[in-house]
Amino acid sequence: MDITKKVKVPKSSSFGLGNILGLIFVLIGILLVLNLQNFNLPIDLGNFNIILQYGAAAGSILGGLAMLFKKHESTPEIKTK
Repeated sequence: MDITKKVKVPKSSSFGLGNILGLIFVLIGILLVLNLQNFNLPIDLGNFNIILQYGAAAGSILGGLAMLFKKHESTPEIKTK
């Protein structure tokens, strides 16, 4: 007797462009915070201060927009008496 069981394989999540941009903006934000705290970094980020500020601002705006327009999957509630 051959008993086979089907296993549902979840969709593989791809590491897309959105994730890469998110990681870049997180890195920019971390570098900006470290630069503002006068943390002793091995490289001088004094010339990139404006770029870091604009990058952190753009990341914040894009992150907020992504949260606003994110599709929420909800399950319908079953009412029982």
